[in-house]
Amino acid sequence: MNTHMNNDRNAPISQKEILLYRTLLALALIVLAAALRIAPHPWNFTPVGAMALFSGAVAIGLWLRDRRTVARISLATLLGAIQFFLVTNFGVWWLLGSFPKSAAGLAACYFAGVPFFWNTLAGDALYATLLFGGYALAERFFPPLREPVRAAR
Repeated sequence: MNTHMNNDRNAPISQKEILLYRTLLALALIVLAAALRIAPHPWNFTPVGAMALFSGAVAIGLWLRDRRTVARISLATLLGAIQFFLVTNFGVWWLLGSFPKSAAGLAACYFAGVPFFWNTLAGDALYATLLFGGYALAERFFPPLREPVRAAR
């Protein structure tokens, strides 16, 4: 069983406690990011995409799990912003009736959304940096938050 030593009591910290600390930190960061969503901000410059990415990376841990590098987080942030842009602008074209229901109308809708994309990407990049960076700092200064090192295969 992998345990960390608690400096205050010199008692080992169980895997269950480590998981609890990691979960509480992740939830606190997500709640903070959600609260920032309602603060005044430029159009689409919010932590929503970064919060979703961070939540998935910490809670589910698919592609970024145990491999949270700057390059992977940056790529995931960019892909998330592109996905958000494609899905939301398709929804605007399809549901709002602001653009003709044709290939040209869809292209015009995407073109009209480009200025908003940059704020989405900038917001996602900033907040992903804050969330992942904050989590990494907390792991560094509070050892029980660190994931155990797995043996190389």
